[in-house]
Amino acid sequence: MKIKLLLFALAASFLAGCYTQSAQLNKVQVGMSESDVVKILGQPVSKAVSKDSTISLYYSLQEIFGSPPVPYSVTLVNGKVDSYGRDGGANQTRQSVPIIVPMVH
Repeated sequence: MKIKLLLFALAASFLAGCYTQSAQLNKVQVGMSESDVVKILGQPVSKAVSKDSTISLYYSLQEIFGSPPVPYSVTLVNGKVDSYGRDGGANQTRQSVPIIVPMVH
C-alpha cells in the first residue's frame, strides 16, 4: 500500500513539474475580453491604459518549472485582445545569434 501511495505521489509531482504558467498563454486568443484573459492568466502584475483607451495587462510568468518568471503582456484595443506575448524588456537576457554572410570575390 505504501509503495502505491509513493508511486502516485511521484507521478503527481512529475506531472506538476511539466506545467508552466506561460503555457496558459496558449489559451489566450485575439478577440477575447479582459475578463476572459484574467480567467486564464489570473490578475496581472500591473495594468496600463493609454490616452486612446488601449489597455496593457502585464504578467510575470514562469516558463520552465523552477525558473524565474519572465515578463509577458496582453494588449486590448476596444476591450478585445489585439496582441499578446513575451515582452522584450530591459531586464530580459538577450542572446546574440551569429549571422554568416558569404563573401563575394
